[in-house]
Amino acid sequence: IASIAATDAAASESPLGTGTYTVSLDVPNSSGGDITINYTVGGTATSGSDFVALSGTVVIANGAQDNTIVLTPINDTDVEVSETVVVTLDAGTGYSVSASPGNSATVNITSEDVAPLPVASIAATDAAASESPLGTGTYTVSLDVPNSSGGDITINYTVSGTATSGSDFVALSGTVVIANGAQDNTIVLTPINDAETEAATESVIVTLESGTGYTVGSPNSATVNITSDDTAGVSIDDVSVNEGDGTATFTVTLNGALLLGTTVSFVTANSTALAGSDYEAQSGSVIFAPLIANQTRTITIDINEDTLVEGNETFFVNLTNATGFAQIGKAQGVGTILDNDSYIATITATDADAAESPLDPGTYTVGLNTTNLTGSPMVINYTVSGTAVTGTDYIALSGTVSIGDGQESASITLTPINDSEVEVGLETVIVTLASGTGYTVGAPNNATVNIDSEDVAGISIDDVVVNESDGNATFTVTLNANVPAGATVSYATSNDSAAAGTDYVADSGTLSFSGLNNETQTIVIDILEDTLAEGTENFFVNLSNPTGLIQIDKAQGVGTIADNDNCMEAPLINSTPTIFCDAFTQDLDAYTDSPVPAGFELIWSSNSDFSIEGARLNTSVVDFEATFYGFLYNESTDCLSPPLEVTLVRNVPPEVLSTAPTTICGNGSATISATVTDGGSLFWYNSESGGMPLGEGSNFVTPSIEETTTYWVEASANECITERTPVIVTVADLVVVGTTTDDTACSIAGGGATTTVDLDDTRSAGDSGVWSIVGTPPSTVTIAAGNIVDFEGAVEGEYVFRFTTNTAVSPCVDESVDVTITVSTCTMDSDEDGLLDRDETALGLNPNLRDTDADGIDDGVEVGPDINNPIDTDSDGIIDALDSNILDQDNDGIVDQLDPANDNPCIPNISAACQIDLAIEKVVDKESILVGREVTFTVTLTNLSQIMVTNIAVNDLVSSANGFQYVSSSTTKGVYDELAGVWQLDEVLAEEVNTLTITAIVPEIGTYQNIAAIVDSFPEDSNATNNTATATVTGTPRSTEECGFLFNQISPNADGINDTVFINCITDYPNNTLQIFDRYGNEVFSANGYDNTWMGTGKNGDLPKGTYFYILDLGDGSEVRKGWIQIIR
Repeated sequence: IASIAATDAAASESPLGTGTYTVSLDVPNSSGGDITINYTVGGTATSGSDFVALSGTVVIANGAQDNTIVLTPINDTDVEVSETVVVTLDAGTGYSVSASPGNSATVNITSEDVAPLPVASIAATDAAASESPLGTGTYTVSLDVPNSSGGDITINYTVSGTATSGSDFVALSGTVVIANGAQDNTIVLTPINDAETEAATESVIVTLESGTGYTVGSPNSATVNITSDDTAGVSIDDVSVNEGDGTATFTVTLNGALLLGTTVSFVTANSTALAGSDYEAQSGSVIFAPLIANQTRTITIDINEDTLVEGNETFFVNLTNATGFAQIGKAQGVGTILDNDSYIATITATDADAAESPLDPGTYTVGLNTTNLTGSPMVINYTVSGTAVTGTDYIALSGTVSIGDGQESASITLTPINDSEVEVGLETVIVTLASGTGYTVGAPNNATVNIDSEDVAGISIDDVVVNESDGNATFTVTLNANVPAGATVSYATSNDSAAAGTDYVADSGTLSFSGLNNETQTIVIDILEDTLAEGTENFFVNLSNPTGLIQIDKAQGVGTIADNDNCMEAPLINSTPTIFCDAFTQDLDAYTDSPVPAGFELIWSSNSDFSIEGARLNTSVVDFEATFYGFLYNESTDCLSPPLEVTLVRNVPPEVLSTAPTTICGNGSATISATVTDGGSLFWYNSESGGMPLGEGSNFVTPSIEETTTYWVEASANECITERTPVIVTVADLVVVGTTTDDTACSIAGGGATTTVDLDDTRSAGDSGVWSIVGTPPSTVTIAAGNIVDFEGAVEGEYVFRFTTNTAVSPCVDESVDVTITVSTCTMDSDEDGLLDRDETALGLNPNLRDTDADGIDDGVEVGPDINNPIDTDSDGIIDALDSNILDQDNDGIVDQLDPANDNPCIPNISAACQIDLAIEKVVDKESILVGREVTFTVTLTNLSQIMVTNIAVNDLVSSANGFQYVSSSTTKGVYDELAGVWQLDEVLAEEVNTLTITAIVPEIGTYQNIAAIVDSFPEDSNATNNTATATVTGTPRSTEECGFLFNQISPNADGINDTVFINCITDYPNNTLQIFDRYGNEVFSANGYDNTWMGTGKNGDLPKGTYFYILDLGDGSEVRKGWIQIIR
């Protein structure tokens, strides 16, 4: 049995020390030959690189009981921990292997190679510390490799510098520990806020010293500077004065005593206030005496008063160049000029007369005492009163009118509603200005527009036909509207072909009406019977002298006395028109509905004497104007009726000769015109057909419009009306020139200096255009491609360039705006803040201000030591020198320099100033619709907030309870539950817009409202004024006049009346299909492109009378119509 043991288990690379394994048999080898023992090699060491490879066999000679395996390490240069070599016996011939652990053995190889000690260095990662407000400094001590020693490494250091430990800063320990696995640690320097006045910034230098487990590298020292608030500081205050005060006095304070005193320079600078117009520029210096603390000096600046309403404006007084040991604490004083001029709003009725029909709007003009220069629209509030009723007599006014920036007035248009009420006199609409923001109300503060109503109650008398033997004729007089206080009308008979006293009894009198709509009174006229064969005769009852608010619509009633003494009465004329406006072909038979008795025929003649046979017409169809006479004649009995007289007239129609469209610049009214042939009248409409006229005459002033609009004009004369002609008012876009921001440039290149300016970068927003040079110092510059100007080598001074738009469409005109580029060499440090002017210009800083963002810290300190990598603490893309550590623009409690979103109070925290505002809007595609048709509601949800809002719920229930039948819905986000009527959205991003679309059917006649409302959100919506929206739909009854209406009763007897299934305007629907079924569902007729010709026939001839059912698809995308048809035989 073979076994193995490590008889020398410790080997080493250097000095070389081998290891030994002994392989033994449990008895001496008595096999008569050698026994070869097999083995394998394992462990953490690597064969061939950590040790000389072993053979894998060892021989025990005959008669021997053991042998050794020698392990020889290889001396490499790797830094290694101890490694193992494990030899394990394997089976072979002539022996067996001992059980574990006797079957393997391990030798350990130790390496003399040791890793070099880590190298320690130090840097001031925050080199600026301050006493007050307390600002700590930071040193970072780093190793060149992570600490892999297995324990902490303690780095030693010493402290030196001009600052004193324990009085200027909290004493440092002298050591810093870098933990196992870490690569660096920090030393925090905490200044002590003492009361000493120190001459300059004091330094604290930390220098690394040698120690255990590391070596000191480079840099081995770092410096943090402590600024003291106890230096003698010079500061200037801020001042607010009224424009009329004459001067503004700034106070400059020295807060400590200086041995030699100090002199501080000052100079004024523009902000929104301008030197020369708003204040007088000034520069100079103030002197403080030695050894006196808390001294003050004053600087007085003259303020200029003007009459412009320009709002509060500011200018600066900047301190520079303090001598001695004084430092400038607050370098900039802000002067605020409080404007004493205000905007005064007044109102007049520039068109005080409005009318319902033809529509004539009224106009109010709201004006300011001077042009609005606020930079944004000024909203003027007003209230509405008067005798007219809003929403009934005129379209409701909004209650506000906006006067645009740069404008001095705006108009309010009053649009009357053409109702059918009979109103007494003129109705008034009084607009009274109300107080608001940015203006006061002057006189006149109200204006009145009068609305004239064309609605007058009409009174009419009917026509009566009686037989001569009836004894009397009863005429009905009807009042067609409610009339306050009632009305009266006179009447009197007059002769036509019938004579008073012979054919009827003359009568006159007065009718009285109480004033009710559709009220009627009757006039009874006695009829006298004779035995004369005189034919049908007529007389008149004439209305006159109406009182009250009425007019006579139909003043004459015709009484027709049918003679009972003729062998045949004359045929009676009907209402078929006899006046034509174009060439015509007319069947004279159409002018009477009197049936032709058996044995008679209707014969037409051009002569009233029937005996003149040559005047008789061969046909009843004529195509010329004349008077024609129709007789009923029975040849066998020679009975002849009196004639029916019909006079056909062809009038010359008018013609619209010309139209004059126009173009206006921006929103407003326009005047368009047209001409017409002599005697014609022109009427203006806002649609190609239907509707009430908006105006009458050759010229028409449109209502105020915001987009290109088509109006229509038609001519009327001689009872003829032309087709309407379009006249277009084009609304041209206003030119937007944009705004510019003055800039600076350097005339000497190098060192990061910017010598070029892209003029396009100085302008924001606006239309396209071209740049030109307005004025420059005695130097030559040009505008190169891309509107780049290179100022290298240019003379210092101000260069003025002008941008002019090129997009104006007449009558709009192009606009211009100027920008000034100030050029300097940029090689100086004008404001002594430690930064060259060129560097400040490149960074967007003001080279003339030590502290551009006015937060009390010089630009040089806030930029930091690396001009190419300026400090941006909050990583918002605004460097600290432009990001104030005092101001909090969004009032979220985080100063701008630490706030990654300066203008968003919702970031980084949701503060009290964070306003959550969700807005809901709702529209419907059809506000008036036929019953049974579909409407589509669109609900728009907008997140007006600057952060995401979650868990939003919008209620919008569409059900029969509120007048609608739900069909379908879709959303751009979230889920709509039609049963609960809730639209649920998990989240909506800032400024995100989402929509819910609901399709519903209006099943009943009436007016219904559908309301959408925001009911839940997180955070909670802080503005409830826009959380609901309403859409109103009116369901109207079907009309037999509408296109696509199917007349569902036919009597197909070939009499020309109701013979076919007739569909209105069917030729407008060439892609229509019609299917007709019997009551068993069998199709009896179908047609593609039905043409109103089906007469109730099927495959086998006429269908039996009864009820059938139809499906009609007009093929225009409208819903398919279904219903029943009745065949009457």
